[in-house]
Parts: sequence; structure tokens; C-alpha cells
Amino acid sequence: DVYFVSGHGGNTRVIRTVAPKLARVLPNLKLYYHRWWKLPCLRPFTRELGDEAVNHAGLLEASLMLYLCPTLVHQKAFSHEHSGTRTVSGIVNGDQRAASASLGKRLFLSIVEFTVKNKIKAFERLI
Repeated sequence: DVYFVSGHGGNTRVIRTVAPKLARVLPNLKLYYHRWWKLPCLRPFTRELGDEAVNHAGLLEASLMLYLCPTLVHQKAFSHEHSGTRTVSGIVNGDQRAASASLGKRLFLSIVEFTVKNKIKAFERLI
């Protein structure tokens, strides 16, 4: 079984296109898909930090990246003033100034724990 937790909305179409092709090559494969920002395990984070924390390039996404791959994060660019700014990778929505690797770690572990405990119930089975 493969559980794919997407970090980008644009992945949905690609995954749905690739899944049937994988099924032909790997007939025993079970592929499940979910977008991290829609997982129920985020509710405690949004209660604590507000709904806007989940926005694209917002507090939670920046924190995840600080934990997973800090060299890709340009913290000097963090600002509340960039909200709504179009960038190469999309629109920045939110204030990342409170982002931290420790918050990213909490979020990441929550996503992993939820995924392991809930598997099929929360994930859409693609193949």
C-alpha cells in the first residue's frame, strides 16, 4: 500500500492521471491519496493558530518546510505584507513570521500519526 499525502493542490490531477497507469504495471498496488491541509488532524492547529494558518505559503506550510527542508526556506522574506502576492509557485496567503521548525515537526508528526492510525478511512483510494 502507498499513502500519498500531497503538499500541492496541483498534484491531484497528476495523481489521478498516473494512478491507472500504475495499476496496469503494478496490479497489486493500492494507492491512497489525501491533501495534507484537509486532514482532520489539522483541527487542533487551526483552533490554536486560526484558519488562516493553513493558507498557501502560510504559517503551517512554512513551518513544515522549516522542519523538512530548511535550506529551501527564505525566512528573510517572511512578512505579513506579502499576503496575496503572486510568486512563481503561487500566491502567498498568510503571515509566516511565527513559522518554526518545532511547529513544523509537531505538524509533521501529527500528519504521520493520523495517516498510520486512520489509513483507509480518511484517504481516497485511487487504485
